[in-house]
Amino acid sequence: MAQIHTYGTSSNNKLDLAHPEIARVMRRAIKMTPVAIDLTIVWTYRNKAEQNGIDPRFTNARWPSSYHNAELDDGTPCSEAVDFAPLVNGKIPWADTKLFAYVAGIIYAAAVIEDVELVWGCDFDSDGDTTDQSLADVGHFQRKKAAKRPPAEA
Repeated sequence: MAQIHTYGTSSNNKLDLAHPEIARVMRRAIKMTPVAIDLTIVWTYRNKAEQNGIDPRFTNARWPSSYHNAELDDGTPCSEAVDFAPLVNGKIPWADTKLFAYVAGIIYAAAVIEDVELVWGCDFDSDGDTTDQSLADVGHFQRKKAAKRPPAEA
């Protein structure tokens, strides 16, 4: 029987702060990864300090204008985005963009099974062309039809 990966406590806690559709997709995706590749959840919901503390080289979005900052009307975190990374031998191969793309394909397949529309961070305009993006966020997915896009802070 093939090995089936499961998320650890940290990743599961992060998925608990995500929109249920994202959590469902990511929980299916990890079960679909090959034996040699595991997954970790890097981010879902980010509070104001976390969002504004990210190096501008990685995002220009400031609180609350990121899909990661979405909340329900009562203030409960409900991230419309997830940042993931593959794990190989327990390490994240950050420079291996081909591996991130491979895993993104698995996540897309999980999304189809779960009937959830996602947008990958290397194809924000969803045109199938990953070379026309100003930002290549290989480890990012967001809901295509986000329930609520946070407004830019004035």
